[in-house]
Amino acid sequence: MFKEINIKSDYEIKFANYNNAYYLNGRGFDNDGGHVIFRQQVKITKIKDGPQKLELMRNGESCTGVNCKKCLFAADGGCNCDRAGEVGKPSYCNHKIEITTED
Repeated sequence: MFKEINIKSDYEIKFANYNNAYYLNGRGFDNDGGHVIFRQQVKITKIKDGPQKLELMRNGESCTGVNCKKCLFAADGGCNCDRAGEVGKPSYCNHKIEITTED
């Protein structure tokens, strides 16, 4: 899920709650300078008389900008380009859903 992020650039990962589900959310830039956002659902299990266990769920999604300085997840699914890049060129964000397989 996170392989499109260039870890040498500015990036951020946060934990968030949306619609009664927990997610790891992140943002950064790919090697072409396009804005990338991603989220992957996390399952939280309380271990009896112990700490909580976090488990990444199998599916996640990302948005990768093409001539876009800021991608956002659309409320109805997919992605939107919130801040266009170079004037006169198309600006959009590619939406990708990824389902990881168990090793």
